[in-house]
Amino acid sequence: MTHTSTAVSVITAKHKPNNMKPLTKTLLAFTACAIAFVGCKKDDPVSNAVNTPSSVSNIHAALRNNAPDAQLFQVNAQFPTPIYSENGASYLFTENAFLLPNGNVAMGNVQIKITEHFNNSDLFLAGMPTLSNGAQLATGGQFFVEATQNNQPLSPSPQYNLNAKIPTADPDPLMELFIGEVDSEGNVNWLSPQEGNLAVTEIFEENDSTNSCSSLCGNVPLEAGSTITMTYNPGNESATLHNFSYEGLDEFDYVQDMTGFQTLSFTATTDSDFSICLYDLNADGWQGASMTIDVDGESVELTIEGEDCEGLPFGYYYQLNTNTLGWINCDYLLWLGQTLDSYITTEIPADVACSELASFIVFPDFDGLGGSICEAGTLTSLNMPANSNVVLCSITLIDGVYSSAFASATVNGETSVTLDYTETSIAEFEAYVNGL
Repeated sequence: MTHTSTAVSVITAKHKPNNMKPLTKTLLAFTACAIAFVGCKKDDPVSNAVNTPSSVSNIHAALRNNAPDAQLFQVNAQFPTPIYSENGASYLFTENAFLLPNGNVAMGNVQIKITEHFNNSDLFLAGMPTLSNGAQLATGGQFFVEATQNNQPLSPSPQYNLNAKIPTADPDPLMELFIGEVDSEGNVNWLSPQEGNLAVTEIFEENDSTNSCSSLCGNVPLEAGSTITMTYNPGNESATLHNFSYEGLDEFDYVQDMTGFQTLSFTATTDSDFSICLYDLNADGWQGASMTIDVDGESVELTIEGEDCEGLPFGYYYQLNTNTLGWINCDYLLWLGQTLDSYITTEIPADVACSELASFIVFPDFDGLGGSICEAGTLTSLNMPANSNVVLCSITLIDGVYSSAFASATVNGETSVTLDYTETSIAEFEAYVNGL
C-alpha cells in the first residue's frame, strides 16, 4: 500500500530530552515539544489573575506579574498519565476525566495548567492569604488546576479524580484538604470538604529521583489496512520502562510492569489514530530502554536519552484525592477554641495610599499568610491569640518604585508598631519573606 507522510506528535516530560531516529522513508515524522514545566509568559492570561481584589488592583496587579507562572502540561485524556511540576509535585488524573462544554467526554490531548504557591512569598505576590471564613489556616501548599481543549474550558466528568502529591520537608499530620471558593471580587475563601482526602506519606530519601523521570507520548494516524507493530527494547539489564500505554483500534491497555512484554500487532480496519505513551519512573533514570513502532514495514524507535534524573530534596509528600478542579490547598484550622483578642496595628505614612498598599501577616512559627485591613491611614491585622509571633510585611509603589517595610512583634491585645518604608526589589522582598 502507498502511504502519504504520517505524523506522530510526540510529547516529552520533565528532565529528559528526547532522541528520535528518523525512518528510512517519510512514513513517520516526529515533532518534539517540551511541555512539562514551561511557564506562561508574563503577558499571557493565567487563571490566578482572579485573585486580585478590586480595591488594591494596581499594586496587586504589579505583584502578580512576579508571582509564580502557570506551568503547562499536555496529557492524553484516555491515559492516566502522571505529570510532574518544577517544584517536585506530581498530579495524576483518571482516564476520561474531563467534559467538553457540550457535556461529551473529552478525547485525545488535553491541556493542563497548574499554578503552585508553595511558600509565603508566592502567597503574598499572588494576594492569597490562607483564610477560611476569616479563620487563620496553616498551609502545606496550594495549587490551581485548569483543563482546556482547543481553548475550550473543561469540567470534571463523573469519573474525574485527581491524585496529587505535594512534597514537604517537614510534614504535619494535622493537614487537611481545602477547596478554594472564589467570590465576585476574586478573593479566595478556603472551605474544608469531607474528611479523609489527605494523608502524609513517606516518599523517598533525599536525592532519590524515583518520581522525577520522563514520559514520551505520540499519535500515529493510520489508514485502513495498515498494520502497526510495537516492540519493546530493554537495552541493558537494568533498563526497564516503568509503564507503557496505548489506545486505538478498539484496544486500550496500561502496562505497569514491562517484564516479559510481548510484541503487539494491530491492523486498522478504518482510518484511525493510534496513541502510545512510554513512562519511566526508575530511580536510576532512563537507561536506554525504548519502543520500536513499525507501520507496514517501516519503523521508528522511541527513546529518551539516558542521563540521570534530577534528585528531589524532599522526604515526604501530602497525598490528596479530590473530584474538583480549581483552587486546592493542604491546610488546617489553626486556633480552634482559642481566644482571639490580640492584633497588630500601625499608622501608614502620608505618602502611602491604602489602595496602593499590599500588607499581610507572616507567622515565623508556621507557614501561612494572615490578612490585614487598611482604612483611613490605619493598617490593622485580623485577630489572633495573645503571644502570637508575627511579622507585618508591607509593600507599596511610590512614584512607580517598590518600597517595603517590615515590623516584628509578639502581640498582646492591641499591639502598635511602626513601618519605615525603604526602596526594595521584588527579589529582595521575596528573600526576606521566605526567610522568616
